[in-house]
Amino acid sequence: MNRVINSLACVLFCGVIAHAQEDVSESRWQTGKITIDGNDNEWNKPLNFFDNSSGLIFTVSNDTKNIYLCFSNNDKAKTGKMMAAGWSLKLFSSEKKRKFDAMIVFPKSTDPNINIRSDLKTAVGIYRSETQVIRTKGFLANNGDIPLVNTNGPNISIGSDSADKIVYEIQLPIKDLMEEDRVKLNELITFEITVNALDNAPKQAVPVNNSYKGGGGGGRGGGRMGGGRMGGGSRTSSPDEGNTRSTLYEKVSFKQKLRLVSKAG
Repeated sequence: MNRVINSLACVLFCGVIAHAQEDVSESRWQTGKITIDGNDNEWNKPLNFFDNSSGLIFTVSNDTKNIYLCFSNNDKAKTGKMMAAGWSLKLFSSEKKRKFDAMIVFPKSTDPNINIRSDLKTAVGIYRSETQVIRTKGFLANNGDIPLVNTNGPNISIGSDSADKIVYEIQLPIKDLMEEDRVKLNELITFEITVNALDNAPKQAVPVNNSYKGGGGGGRGGGRMGGGRMGGGSRTSSPDEGNTRSTLYEKVSFKQKLRLVSKAG
């Protein structure tokens, strides 16, 4: 009997370990130059992580000096929410002698109608012109209210692509997270993304589950997979519509564990 119980315990333990390992991905090794300009043409497609609640599609890469992130969103309502409510990116590591806990906070738009504008490029252009400063904390040298474009620290650009998706490009110097002589390029980092809730329901109906052209990639992101279909024309509501609408007025957050790499896999 004890042997059976021990065997069962071993199976359960191994299952837990396997699940934990599945939750950790690897960064992509960045060989080509990434220009932080709000254009995702230089990124390998598809972006390999997707979170359904926030609508975010993203990828992470690194070289010996920097961590690069590209975020996009192919859901119109959720993109509007990001600009109207603001969002944050937190990254932390608990590894001995390489601990850090840093955050970048993107402000919400001052345009009260940013999330219901029908033209994405116009909305993104307004948001980009408003967002000249972001707030950071936990970095070794660049904290507080800093310029969006920053050659010495977190360097960020916001734009939109030809498929009408918002694009956030971020370059983070690794030496601004930990002492340069401690970097081994095998660091396990947890990325936590939080999108704030919209304050109040707008007077005008918010577009719901109306995906922009183009779209996502596969992969994991917060353990949730999904995505909308192209909108257009009149349609009846779907089960996804109520779910999307409810998430607009709730704060959503997810985590992705990822290990840096020292060369291409």
